[in-house]
Amino acid sequence: MIIDWNGSRSSGRLAALLVAFVLALAGAAAVTSPARAAGCVDATRVFAVDGGTGRLVELNSCRSTPALGPGVEVDSADWRAYRLVTGVFDGNAAVLYAVTADGRLQWRRQPSPGAAFGAPTSVGSSIDWSQFSSVFAPAVGYLHTVGPYGPVRTFRHDGWATGAGPVSEIDPLLGNFAGPSMSAAAWGAYAEGNESGHHFRIWRVPGYPNSKEYADAWYVSGRLPSGVTSVAGAEPELYAVDGAGRVVRLKQPPPWSPGPKRNWDCARQNKQTWSVVTTSPNAGYASVVVPLSHSFTPPAGLNTPHFGEDCDPIDDPWEWQ
Repeated sequence: MIIDWNGSRSSGRLAALLVAFVLALAGAAAVTSPARAAGCVDATRVFAVDGGTGRLVELNSCRSTPALGPGVEVDSADWRAYRLVTGVFDGNAAVLYAVTADGRLQWRRQPSPGAAFGAPTSVGSSIDWSQFSSVFAPAVGYLHTVGPYGPVRTFRHDGWATGAGPVSEIDPLLGNFAGPSMSAAAWGAYAEGNESGHHFRIWRVPGYPNSKEYADAWYVSGRLPSGVTSVAGAEPELYAVDGAGRVVRLKQPPPWSPGPKRNWDCARQNKQTWSVVTTSPNAGYASVVVPLSHSFTPPAGLNTPHFGEDCDPIDDPWEWQ
């Protein structure tokens, strides 16, 4: 394109083109993401199930601001019928996996924020997914499952972006697992769980897999607010549903600082209490789903607890009966 900066006709045409381009961008942002249209550069994905209709809505959420905006319906199915729901997102697209009452695993894809989910597709049909107490996606293309006193099994879904292809089992994340559930995992670091009114960091037991004991070490990493249910997400922020059916965002203060010239040296846990920092304007939600965005390199694995100089030497792992 040749532009004559001195010609009034060319300048007017350029100005008109620029205005049209800006308006087009603004319109696209308004359609794809209300948070981005409002100036958010770090919008996150938060879905909630309506307690009355079971329909899935997406909440307007931005990490840099505390507010949770109103929800927009993104799927008309009754999500209350699912036993477990987990998901991941990569760029604009989000994928949710839902376990049905009869043990099937359904895959759905949302092409962009605020858009409707596509029709469900069944994947992993050779597995009874209802046998697990939790099913969660640690990263794109992977699923972890927790069963009663068994390993934390790991499955790979190569067709995670399209719903195609088999779901194949690979080496487990942990063996001889004693904990009741798990909600997130960062390979090379720790996993997370929410049980008994607390948030936990879950580590690999030192000496495993050569050790014959259980492979999971649970350390309390902050008390959760009273009355919240359906806790989802991963550090540094969690989401839950309060007693009134509102979606709430939870934050945790940083660990106590040992001094201005030295950083905290104990990654094993953060004992600070979680608190509600924002609440959705609408109520009546039954549960919340927060897909995560991670990219890990196999094989899957957790680290052993980091015993820094600021760790409490008498703080033993939580024991599950």
